[in-house]
Amino acid sequence: MIKILIIDGNVPFRQALAKIIDCRLPEVSIEEASDGVLALEKIKSSLPCLVFVDIHLPGIDGLAYVKKIKQIVPESIIIAFTRYDFPEFQTTLYQSGADHFIPKDTWTGEEMLNLVESIVKLQDMDNKS
Repeated sequence: MIKILIIDGNVPFRQALAKIIDCRLPEVSIEEASDGVLALEKIKSSLPCLVFVDIHLPGIDGLAYVKKIKQIVPESIIIAFTRYDFPEFQTTLYQSGADHFIPKDTWTGEEMLNLVESIVKLQDMDNKS
């Protein structure tokens, strides 16, 4: 089973994202975390293949946090959310280990689902080979 972890302090946003993914892809397992400490525990115990992370979690350097996730689960795909939609920031995110960047203010559910579906299909193919 493909495991997804959504890390975001904004409860309505996190729950909405989990719900739209679950409605379209009920075969995946979705966990949520509201902070970085709880998320690290979940990452270590469940080893998710897809991690959504808000770069602006309270008390955490988001760029260093992305690096830490990649150290724990190097094969995980990280989708980083942020309100900062600057090319320089995107470059820094990718250098930190993020695989995808989503501007939090402009994403749509359909765009997100398309991205998640493509990642899930790739992970499923990898698991079958």
